[in-house]
Amino acid sequence: GGFYKCNRYQPKQVEERTKENLKQSLDRYSHYYTRYLSHLQAERLEAASNAEKARALIESLRQKAIGSDALATDDEIVREAVRTRTLARKTLKWTYVYSYYEQDDAKRELFEFLQEDLERAAEKLAQLFEQTDKHPYNREQMQIAMRDAERRRQHIMETEPPSPLINISGNPFAAAAAAAAAGSGIR
Repeated sequence: GGFYKCNRYQPKQVEERTKENLKQSLDRYSHYYTRYLSHLQAERLEAASNAEKARALIESLRQKAIGSDALATDDEIVREAVRTRTLARKTLKWTYVYSYYEQDDAKRELFEFLQEDLERAAEKLAQLFEQTDKHPYNREQMQIAMRDAERRRQHIMETEPPSPLINISGNPFAAAAAAAAAGSGIR
């Protein structure tokens, strides 16, 4: 009888493999969900602080540029930078949903590379808001960081979604980010 034992049901081995698979699935889900929540919380916290930082920066520029025509341009740049920063954060939040559903390892690795690029660009833009005497506002750096973050955000938005995320109306990832852009309330 020893010859045929390999094809018989052995509940203990199956149960152990099932437990390990479930643990891996839970760990994977937990990773992506935690990152999603992290960006959601940061988005909520930044909503008020972005507006406040923009007002403070604009006020600081007004005090320094009395009688200067550059103020209107800077005001516009700062508002656009706030909008870009907000959209980058909203996009990053939804990228974790995308990554969770992507089953193709190569596509997920490429996507996560793009995701990391967007995170770096968004962080660079955020740092430029932290104006101090040591690091004063620099219009050119702000514009470059803004264009970089938006370019990287657009690039990630062009990525084909994993099949579980495709629905009748197209790419819900892109639709969610477009809705976020429309509802950001930043002008």
